[in-house]
Amino acid sequence: MAIKRFEDSFAWQKSMDMAVAVTDAVDDCKRFSFVDQVYRSAVSVPSNIAEGFERPTKPDRMKYLVIAKGSCNETRSLLIFGKRKKLITEDQYEKLNGLVEESGKLIHSVMNSPYV
Repeated sequence: MAIKRFEDSFAWQKSMDMAVAVTDAVDDCKRFSFVDQVYRSAVSVPSNIAEGFERPTKPDRMKYLVIAKGSCNETRSLLIFGKRKKLITEDQYEKLNGLVEESGKLIHSVMNSPYV
């Protein structure tokens, strides 16, 4: 079954769930630069999936999936930083990192699918 809208993509849905969870977790953090960077990296994941969805060529679509995957890694790195600096708890880190890893795996699956 072909996906007709980016909102129907499981990778987009899960990455949006991840972005909401990550940004909710840092909303009360007093470190503005950390909050700003983690917001931008987390929200970049579903945004790039959406942006690439209707690009006319496979290389164009792949470019945005690669950017989304990179933003997953940036988000993971920021979560590690947040945990080390005690800006998020160990429990928050475990939950959020799991969501980020799941999003990255789903994006990877899309990249390797014939539907790109």
